[in-house]
Amino acid sequence: MGAALIIDNKPGGNRWNGLDAVKRSTPDGYTFLLVDQVIMSLHPDLYKKMPFNTAKDFQAVAPMYSTNYFITVAADLKINNFSDLISEAKRRGSPLSYGLSGVGSQLHIGGVMVEAAAGMPIIQVANKDIPQMYVDVSQSRVDFAFATAVTAGPLVKGGKIKFIAFADPKRHPCFPDVPTVAESSGPADLKVST
Repeated sequence: MGAALIIDNKPGGNRWNGLDAVKRSTPDGYTFLLVDQVIMSLHPDLYKKMPFNTAKDFQAVAPMYSTNYFITVAADLKINNFSDLISEAKRRGSPLSYGLSGVGSQLHIGGVMVEAAAGMPIIQVANKDIPQMYVDVSQSRVDFAFATAVTAGPLVKGGKIKFIAFADPKRHPCFPDVPTVAESSGPADLKVST
């Protein structure tokens, strides 16, 4: 591009802060937005009023990445798959809690899908950001969260948290020992991806 690249993270507001900043910027061809498909395609159906129109205010350039999510829990728990997670909730007779990064995020939608599969209410615990959510999981302040191999893999390898199920029809090639949700008695259609 012949210019310095400056990354300006705009966390919070369920990623709307970043979208709003780009919408307000001068359309000079040098300002880019990296955002997941959930925001662009699902949010218009989830929210009646948004400060921007995802179809009219932005121009898609190219897909950058695709990832799927694992269900993760604290490493010291005796929960090793999706079935164990649901059994634990039923055993203790109180709702599970899960971390999420924003209402309407893929993590939120994944939690709602787990709630439907479990047939019991699950408490949503919103976090300021993904790293704090992982801290909450590792210290059992929340029972579970959805995580990617890239963002949580180092914490898994470091023994802080563990992946108990992969929310995709096929196992992840980098974590082949982690069963899919369907393989551990969960719903076959529970797929959480970006």
